[in-house]
Amino acid sequence: IVRPSADKVYQILRGLLAIADNHEKELIISFDLETRHSHIACAGISWSSTPDSYLHEHALCIPLMCVENKAGYWTQEEEAAIVYYLYRLLTHKRVRVVGQNLLYDSQYTYRHWHFVPNVKQDTMISQHTLFAGLKKSLDFQASMYCDEYVYWKEDGASWWKSNGVSHV
Repeated sequence: IVRPSADKVYQILRGLLAIADNHEKELIISFDLETRHSHIACAGISWSSTPDSYLHEHALCIPLMCVENKAGYWTQEEEAAIVYYLYRLLTHKRVRVVGQNLLYDSQYTYRHWHFVPNVKQDTMISQHTLFAGLKKSLDFQASMYCDEYVYWKEDGASWWKSNGVSHV
């Protein structure tokens, strides 16, 4: 889900929290931040299928910066609520967070949002530990391990150009 409404973000995050609260099994959440100019531009989460049918989507991009509005994508109240739900989810005792280069993302969540996710696995560290002679970048790993892979790494550069924003 890209460019969601606040209500959609709340619905999904509350739904994932309910699953974490009501099931004994760990809930694995994949987490990624994108940053621009030392600020969090967006947060992405994904999850495997869940026992609750209303969470049939499996990924959510939560924008924070917005080309159309320098103040951001959300009102202050909406953004505060979203960050609070992310805090509750990503630090929940039954949630385990997986991602690429989570040390980078965790320093941003700590600096800007004052929490560190419950990291279970950093795929960059796993790749480097298992195959020290191979690349550890996400695009390389995706090309090796994903059934449906599309190269996306230069999308950020074209986004800046297509929206008339100077890339500093």
